[in-house]
Amino acid sequence: MAAFGLFFLLVGLPLGGVLSTGQAEPLRWLSGSLYSAAGLSFLLRRQERRQRWTGYGVAAALSCAAVLVFCGVAGRHWSWSHGLLLGLINFLLLAIMDLLFRIPRAGGLILAGAILAGLLLPARSYLWMLEAHPTPGKERLAVMTSLPIGPIRGREIAEILNEKEHADPVSAELSRHFTLHYVDFLSTASLSGESRLLLAHPRGLSPSELADLDQWVQAGGRALILADPLLVWPSHHPLGDPRRPITSLLDPLLLHWGLKLEPANSKLVHKVDAKRRLLATAGASRFVVTGPQCSAREGGFLAHCRVGRGDALLVADADLLNPALWMGGDGTEVRDANRTADNMQLVLQWLNISEAHLAPRTGWIPSGGAIGAGLAAALLLLFLAAVFLRTGKRGPPGNSWEKPAVPES
Repeated sequence: MAAFGLFFLLVGLPLGGVLSTGQAEPLRWLSGSLYSAAGLSFLLRRQERRQRWTGYGVAAALSCAAVLVFCGVAGRHWSWSHGLLLGLINFLLLAIMDLLFRIPRAGGLILAGAILAGLLLPARSYLWMLEAHPTPGKERLAVMTSLPIGPIRGREIAEILNEKEHADPVSAELSRHFTLHYVDFLSTASLSGESRLLLAHPRGLSPSELADLDQWVQAGGRALILADPLLVWPSHHPLGDPRRPITSLLDPLLLHWGLKLEPANSKLVHKVDAKRRLLATAGASRFVVTGPQCSAREGGFLAHCRVGRGDALLVADADLLNPALWMGGDGTEVRDANRTADNMQLVLQWLNISEAHLAPRTGWIPSGGAIGAGLAAALLLLFLAAVFLRTGKRGPPGNSWEKPAVPES
């Protein structure tokens, strides 16, 4: 049964998307549960009833324990509830397959059917617990940006003419929680009636736009501002095009509020794990506080400014919105379960979306070395379990689990 636990652990790494997403989440191993249950039940189908069900219980427990240890060591996250749920589902599947294999002369057909069902089973059928819940009663969110987000922003004319009017991943995530209102010019009129604004690496703003934005915040507006000193997000606009600002042009407003955005150190992608929320950035910088109404957090990566009756949260990176940094899968469907980082979950959190409506926190595997450490710990557990089971099966010296032979009369 230790071999079953090892097989189940190894199969789940690629099939469950653990290697592709970096998530140390026990429920991802459900991808291999049906195959594993069918295979083990097929192998044990000729054993006695007691032996089969004992084997099923031990197999479910060892598979659950191996996955839990791997996730705890590799991802530094011990999800006991999800691990126990995984073990329970494995046992139920083993029980169901055992009943199916009781059908006479149908073992091969049932095994083939179970494998085919596992191949056709969509991931959303068992990863729905890892998805975020849309916010009821959506608030309005004004959005101004030069980035390729929005219904048709940053897209080629051919795509639009070919009716590929799907929302981009960033807008798709935001629209689950807000009613989006894109603005192209900041003024008293365009901001009238808006209580929340996402200003993500905008084009160069005129002095009047900066003044109107400042007055709006002072009057009680709440803004999330993504300012990037070195944008590395690819664009089809040529260098020098006003629609492709390489650096954020917000210095006059920042200086007025008491902040200075320092140059970026590099274009490298950095991943920071903060309270089990993984943030992937590229060319990020930091703010330096120069005035009394602002304070810096996270080493200057975030800055919070109280401006009049309103406030602004500023982030020293805009590339974090780039789906290439946080979106997994084939890119055709936005699913929280397949994210490779928590960028959009953090953006929503900065926009004051409650934790209950965000994708659940999970453990993240930082490197290949962590995978090796997790596998080593799980292998050690399975080895000890195998030794214990073999010793218990033999029994102590002078004792045997077998019934003594009855002498013939």
